[in-house]
Amino acid sequence: MNTSLKWIFENNSYYTWDSSIGNFGGFLYKNSNNEITEQQITLENIGEITKCIDTLEYSHINDCIGISNTSITLPNIPIGSKYGWDPKTNCWVYFQNNEIKPSYFAKKISSA
Repeated sequence: MNTSLKWIFENNSYYTWDSSIGNFGGFLYKNSNNEITEQQITLENIGEITKCIDTLEYSHINDCIGISNTSITLPNIPIGSKYGWDPKTNCWVYFQNNEIKPSYFAKKISSA
């Protein structure tokens, strides 16, 4: 299980998810000068938590970044459930009952 920061290269820069930022986690972005900026996530940035889509392939828990345990009650997600960022599908994924594939997901809502 990947609990350490793992940088993902996308759109000519790097990003990672870190659940320890702020109250609900956040993204770190690293530009070509290795300057790091932070974007904290609020509940308003998190889309509806939805059951995973059967026809979509989500990442294995070892391929997600920033795996942590939930600290608040979420719809259908008990406190203490594992979750992390899936860079393949660009969404948070939630793992229940020690599964290696996620049961639920939530998309990031763009903060304009």
